Amino acid sequence: MDKAMYVLSGDPITNGHIDIVKRAKKMFGSIRVALAVHPGKKYTYSLKEREELTRKALQGLDVPVDSFPGLTIDYAKMNDIGIIIRSARGNADFDFEKMLSDIGMTQDENIETILLFARQGLSHISSSAVKELQRLHGDIHEYVPFVVKESLEKKVSRQRLIGLTGEIGAGKSFVANALLELGNTSAHPIHEIDMDRLGHEILETDNRPFFVSIRRQLIKAFGNDIAVHPDPNYKIQVKVLGSKIFFEVNKMEYFNGLMKDPMLTLYREKLNDLEGTILVSSALFAEANIGYLTNYNVILIDAEMGIREERLRARGYTPEEIKARIGSQLDYDVKKTILDRQIAENKYGRLVVVDNTKKSKEQIIEELEAFVL
Repeated sequence: MDKAMYVLSGDPITNGHIDIVKRAKKMFGSIRVALAVHPGKKYTYSLKEREELTRKALQGLDVPVDSFPGLTIDYAKMNDIGIIIRSARGNADFDFEKMLSDIGMTQDENIETILLFARQGLSHISSSAVKELQRLHGDIHEYVPFVVKESLEKKVSRQRLIGLTGEIGAGKSFVANALLELGNTSAHPIHEIDMDRLGHEILETDNRPFFVSIRRQLIKAFGNDIAVHPDPNYKIQVKVLGSKIFFEVNKMEYFNGLMKDPMLTLYREKLNDLEGTILVSSALFAEANIGYLTNYNVILIDAEMGIREERLRARGYTPEEIKARIGSQLDYDVKKTILDRQIAENKYGRLVVVDNTKKSKEQIIEELEAFVL
């Protein structure tokens, strides 16, 4: 008997498990994945959910997925399997898996157990760690496939995340407000986290030490005139800062690089206590490469240039400021190309394009209701 199977709980499957599957497949040509059922263990996912999620995560690898109750050895014998593959992340796992192997040999000495150790870069990943990170809204996109990440957000946090982006003046706020109204009239709540507003909080109102230190670095980089004086918390004059960075690409890149970590930190905090669909709005969704936050599910808003310029004039921007702000961002076609490529590379997500030139809120809701609910 030279058939092999990899045994795991898969609650849920992680990138560490998937790496073991790939390595085992190289060793044996073909394997099956078998999900164990332990009567005394409390699972986050039902057995059916674990099987379905594991199949989706292993899609393209041509690996059958099954499950079984009772002894692993009995399942192996019933299916003519002579090799059981298990995995270990460290010493604690090794001792436990060795014990299971010793017990298995007492049941049937003809069935061998092979232990594969996790790769060094994956040894810290476990199903329990991933679930705990999700409960705390930590970043798990490098720990699990996006199909698992999205499932955990729904299962553990009761959230569905959707990106909302477009060029400046395209009408992101208009579309967001339409969808928020939809949430108010349906059983499925809809919220918005506006990354631009988070930026204003960091620069102007949130006086926690981390954000104050970011302001001090900005003042050091761009001059004392961007600060509000006198202000012991180094509050930033956003319009003065904008007049300095929107005209020079290298300054804009420095600003965006410095702000990314504090904005993501504040973003995770905002996720607490929210349930339902969460719109993550950002003009720089494609440029900042943050599509992973919403599993590459993104609404991209388009509008005619004349309409966009009219909207910016209504905000009080001068022609020079309008030109600089529009020029500081990628245009619609480039944003769409980047988002399409990211979806293709990650084999996950969906891009929905909305022309917001002359649409009512009712038309926006009708167009996007099925996607966001």
